[in-house]
Amino acid sequence: MIRCTNKVYLKVLTSHLQDCVPPTVIIFSEDELDGAVDQLGLPIVVKDSDGSFILAS
Repeated sequence: MIRCTNKVYLKVLTSHLQDCVPPTVIIFSEDELDGAVDQLGLPIVVKDSDGSFILAS
C-alpha cells in the first residue's frame, strides 16, 4: 500500500500502459521545470513524488 503513493514507482509500474496514462516527466529539481514544460506543453500538473495528498496548515 505504501508504494501506491510513490509516483515514481507508479510511473515505472504503468509505463507499458502508454494510452491509459497521461504524459509524465519526472524532475528532481525546480531547475528542470522549464524542460518539463517544453516537453509536455501547458497546462501541466506538478506533484510531489511521494504522497497522495497535502495537509493544509
